Amino acid sequence: MLDLITNIATTIPIPDIELTFEGIVTLLFNICCGIIYLIGEVTGIGYELANLLIFVVIHPLLTLSLYILWRNAKNRERIWKKAHTDLKNKLHKYIFSPWQLVWFLLCFTLG
Repeated sequence: MLDLITNIATTIPIPDIELTFEGIVTLLFNICCGIIYLIGEVTGIGYELANLLIFVVIHPLLTLSLYILWRNAKNRERIWKKAHTDLKNKLHKYIFSPWQLVWFLLCFTLG
């Protein structure tokens, strides 16, 4: 396994880059392609199939899953807020503020 990784790492050319935006993007692209190539070689499926699986299958499924989780969380939050507001409105007539309680006790004891 280590020999395979060493062989792949030595066969991928690393070009000399200049420190410009285009040079950095090119270097990053080459590193990412090398990682996908490594995944393809280690798993035995090849670069093209690894690229297809990552960007056509895994990434859309992951994005869709996260969107569904986000929507479920937003719906749960909306339901909890509505339940809290309804409960607060129902209990509001039975809950006194501290000043109302002091006023009630003063009136009750003095009156």
